[in-house]
Amino acid sequence: AGVSSYLNTIQEARDRAVVIHNLRPTYKSHMLVLWEDGNEAKQWITRELVERCTDQTAMDQLRFWSVGEHDAINAPDQLRPFVVGMERSSLQERACVVYCCKSFLAGVEHFYLFPRYFEPAANDDEQLADAVLAENHGFITYGVTVGNPDGYKLKALAHDSWMTPSPRVAKARIDVLPFAKTARTFSPVMDFAMSLAIAGRIHFSDETLASHLLGIYAKRDLNNNLFPRRAHVDRTIDAAIASFYALRLAMVPSMLAPPANDGVVSTFIMEDGSVMQGDKDGHLMVVSPPDEIKTKGAHPSDRQ
Repeated sequence: AGVSSYLNTIQEARDRAVVIHNLRPTYKSHMLVLWEDGNEAKQWITRELVERCTDQTAMDQLRFWSVGEHDAINAPDQLRPFVVGMERSSLQERACVVYCCKSFLAGVEHFYLFPRYFEPAANDDEQLADAVLAENHGFITYGVTVGNPDGYKLKALAHDSWMTPSPRVAKARIDVLPFAKTARTFSPVMDFAMSLAIAGRIHFSDETLASHLLGIYAKRDLNNNLFPRRAHVDRTIDAAIASFYALRLAMVPSMLAPPANDGVVSTFIMEDGSVMQGDKDGHLMVVSPPDEIKTKGAHPSDRQ
């Protein structure tokens, strides 16, 4: 390995393998020419890393951006975008919906996961759609807000490719994207989630999600891709899978980006002389009242 690899490369690979157990067989085979049984699936994440992710921040605490959190956040009450992951292994098992958002702490991106669970009696397509839409802030059409004014800004929902959500989700202007359950699609997001956990940049407080993450066994295939498997046949990992769906959306830079700070404000001068400007959510707000109409003490020709 020393002939074909730089020493720094070997050292960096060693350091990653120390932290990420799944990388150890690759490090040993590629760098040390020591071969192990590659067919053995091993626990994907350690309990120590999962415990480091524990954070008691509530979802409603992150509904709005905080002023100063990012250079583009210069006004209060700006809704923070969320993405959603939805997983339902079968109609006989509990479904999971995970909401994910991003915040900036000292200029560094951090991600938060908030799972919701639905028992078999309440997890058909329409019931899950009802639950998601109840959390959605909605949109403005013809001056009317469609959705929950106290809800969250839901941008997209990722789901198992075989389980298509109710069409009502897309009609609510939430992008609906299928997730193919293959090693090629799981591996990048699992590596992304692992890197966040190692850096202490992913947070959740849900014990079920922690249990499901610990219940994942994985191995790398010949293409060095990962695929999550249940450690035990009778123990589901749906919360972890739904989290991977949401994190896959979060990996797209535009999904959870803060609002653009271009300084352009839409301004309308109305017939009565009032001035209105568009706010961050597309609403028009009066910034200057109508002109005063003179009816007394003025020459008739001066009346407006």
